[in-house]
Amino acid sequence: MKCQNCGVNYEDSERECPMCGTRAGARGRLSVPRYTDGTHTSHTKDTCTHQTYAQKYTDKSKRASSSAGSKGQAKKAAGAVLTIVIALSALLPAAFEYISNRAYDVSHWAQDLPQGGASAQATPAPEDDGSSDLIWANSVFGGGGVISLPDGGEFTLSIDEDDTYVLTRDDEWHYTERGEAWCWWNDPEDGLYPQSDSFPPEEYDSFTVCLAISGIEQYGVIPEPEAIDAHAEMGEMWLLAHCSKINGHIVLENWYGDGAFLFGEEAYLPYSGVQAG
Repeated sequence: MKCQNCGVNYEDSERECPMCGTRAGARGRLSVPRYTDGTHTSHTKDTCTHQTYAQKYTDKSKRASSSAGSKGQAKKAAGAVLTIVIALSALLPAAFEYISNRAYDVSHWAQDLPQGGASAQATPAPEDDGSSDLIWANSVFGGGGVISLPDGGEFTLSIDEDDTYVLTRDDEWHYTERGEAWCWWNDPEDGLYPQSDSFPPEEYDSFTVCLAISGIEQYGVIPEPEAIDAHAEMGEMWLLAHCSKINGHIVLENWYGDGAFLFGEEAYLPYSGVQAG
């Protein structure tokens, strides 16, 4: 398997990249394209339904942060550090080959490196031309909404402008989960695009969403304690969000299998944004 962030090859059985720690199957930072329906030629301001992609979802690089210490700035700083790490990892294979050709003992040491580490098979990451960045989850989910469950219950999802999220349920089971949301747009031209007959790219935008948990509080009648414990131990939940280009409706998909406590036996759950009522 090849890491989609730094390009390092590692075993399929591993759940995350041993070089940069990126979760297996997760996507790296992608370009934010602009699209227009080719059959539609009249584009009247404020009435056209085929607006450019950037008008519907906000590129994180375009929004000014509220302060120098905001989480938006912290994410950009983290992206810069990751770029440096990727560049260094791309140079390691050549360095190992040079050393192994000139020192017998170093050659043996390099051969004993664990599989999945830096190797001659690592592929340098493509250069960033400045057009790629994360998408603000807040702009995709409209700040918050309701996730309807098969048992008739509801989870409320709130996402602020810094992509800090709160996931709550308040009935016999009082559950509050807090953390940070990360969101990537999935390019239909990418070989890893999550194909689905139910959500064709002509009709839906596909997003990979990660909810990184920072804390959980709960009390009352807990339906499946073991599932909640497993969720908390995992520390994050990866989902797909399918957003209709026609009416903006969103369907959440348990694509990676991390949302068992939320989805139960269901593969899809409807999300109703606050603005949509």
